[in-house]
Amino acid sequence: MWHLDPNTFSMHLMFNILQAYISETAFGFTITDTWLTPDRLDEVPFAGSNINRPSLYFTYLQLVALMTFTFFLHKEAIDIMASVKSRQSFRIENYRSFRKIGKHFFYIFCLSTFCFISSDFGNHYGFYIHLTPLMMMIGAYIMAEIFKEGNVLQEEVQSTV
Repeated sequence: MWHLDPNTFSMHLMFNILQAYISETAFGFTITDTWLTPDRLDEVPFAGSNINRPSLYFTYLQLVALMTFTFFLHKEAIDIMASVKSRQSFRIENYRSFRKIGKHFFYIFCLSTFCFISSDFGNHYGFYIHLTPLMMMIGAYIMAEIFKEGNVLQEEVQSTV
């Protein structure tokens, strides 16, 4: 839509759009520089119509990557739940799935740590630390080790019978 009519988003701030991954729970800092000339004082520097194309593409690709890793996360979680439902909880694939989930949380953490928006009337740089993906990553790796030990114990029980 932005390519067809950029003025459609003339009053929508890019910051409001980016709240999807820059939440109130993030620690971090931002640097916002704006410059307006006296004849443009009524302009909104970070409105959607003023954002530069490379900045918009970068932000779009960043959000697409975040959604992709979230999709992979859910896919692995569904696989684990299906194996638990079929009473095959401690198979080695669940260990690998939890390791993948941990990696996906790490990628989500990395992708959500920075923000860059460039417009015709200013620049916005942000660096954020979200603790939720880090805690979930640690939890996934702990669960992977639990399932790995469960697999070893299950194999020992099967070999003694």
